[in-house]
Amino acid sequence: MGLCCCSRRGVLAVLQVLAVTLLLSAGGCADDALPPGVVATVNGHPVNMKLLQATHDAYAQSWTGAEGPSVEALRSQYGAVLADLVVQELVLQKLAAVGASVTDAELGAAEAEVRGDYPEGMFEAALVEDYLDLEVWREMLRRRLALTKFAQVVLRSEVAISLEEVESWYRGHQGEFRLAARVRFIMVEGDTREGVEAAAGAVASGAAPEEVEKAFPGMSGNELLIRRDRIPAAWQKALAALKPGGVSPPIAFEGRWVAFRLIESLPAQDMSVVDAYPVIERRLLEEKLDAAFDVWVERNLAGAKVRVSQHLAGTKEAVPGGGGAAQR
Repeated sequence: MGLCCCSRRGVLAVLQVLAVTLLLSAGGCADDALPPGVVATVNGHPVNMKLLQATHDAYAQSWTGAEGPSVEALRSQYGAVLADLVVQELVLQKLAAVGASVTDAELGAAEAEVRGDYPEGMFEAALVEDYLDLEVWREMLRRRLALTKFAQVVLRSEVAISLEEVESWYRGHQGEFRLAARVRFIMVEGDTREGVEAAAGAVASGAAPEEVEKAFPGMSGNELLIRRDRIPAAWQKALAALKPGGVSPPIAFEGRWVAFRLIESLPAQDMSVVDAYPVIERRLLEEKLDAAFDVWVERNLAGAKVRVSQHLAGTKEAVPGGGGAAQR
């Protein structure tokens, strides 16, 4: 469960208004200038240029056309990213206020998980390739973790889901909980017919797929549960001829040999509301958390003091009268 400031229509509308306001407020006097490298402050907390640029670059692939953005489009993009960062800053401040900031240990664990997806030394190389400073990347990661934690710590207590709501949603979406006919089976695969036949015999005697792989080098075994209408045509005849516990003779398939042991055939059926409850509850929870976040953003932006660097926009128009979403 996580919130992303740029992913929901309600918050987007707020951010778009904020982005325009921020850009229009960029004019300022010299004695009102922000420190070097700082593009905005939110209740006195700085948002630095490196973070703004890195976040913009992370979004740029979905924004940039074949010929690149115009100056106006680029300014609009930076305004939208800055608005997003302003909301993130408010989230960070709220977590700090309730004693639930993202800890260094939580950040370190999340970083280790990301690094685990890369071969040794390649994570740093990927950052260099993306022109991304490690500390800036960590700050971006901290903010993503903060949004998830904010949903759990701050918003979750404001959201309740009743059994009546779940049942009503189930009745309105019952077609989504209709399970197609499925087949559960073990597939043995290898390069030779003889090897697959021997391995399939072991499976027929009760050997588990992982035991087959140890006993028969070069063979692979997997337990699969597949919708009947999605089983490859080449397998259909072999599986259709089996009763539970039965094993098919090897058949050639895409340059290899395969054999099957049928475990069970499951008919099409509707999930009960009890079985569907966890899925429905998760869907309703996401919707309600998004709505609660929209309300929280609007309320807290209205009282926030936001200052923006005069160098971010090419205009010195004054902000027309309004609330405190952006102040100089």
